[in-house]
Amino acid sequence: MSIVDFIVIGRGLMGSAAARHLAIQGASVALVGPSEPTNLKTHTGVFSSHYDSARIVRILDPLAHNCQISQESIKRFKPLEQETGINFFQEVGYLAVSNNKNYLNEMSSHAETYYPDVETISSEQLEERFPYFKFSMEFAGYFKPKMPVGLTPEKT
Repeated sequence: MSIVDFIVIGRGLMGSAAARHLAIQGASVALVGPSEPTNLKTHTGVFSSHYDSARIVRILDPLAHNCQISQESIKRFKPLEQETGINFFQEVGYLAVSNNKNYLNEMSSHAETYYPDVETISSEQLEERFPYFKFSMEFAGYFKPKMPVGLTPEKT
């Protein structure tokens, strides 16, 4: 019978990170949970929870601390990809949309602080630039285009 130092339950984003950090510290770890799906096209589970390139990263939030955590996490993605050989993050830009003006206002100063290139998008601009979403007129938001090739958050 094998004895391990830690058993981590959940092989998603948090569980796999916890197990990884424990192992780096020298602990023996058993990671328990469902495996990644073998065929994403026929998989009927949760979408975008932790299946590599389907991951969604929210960079703006009404809480400044959450913006900072996101920014610091994204800085670690490329080193993790290089270390593990698993390419799990493909930046495509960021669009945050809401019809709650208070929510959008709370994110405004954080957008300026953490991502100065974020654009404010009016309802008219949403319809013009993102016609495939079909937002109603009371929606507005923020858009951050994809970073130019070769740049990372710490280089901007």
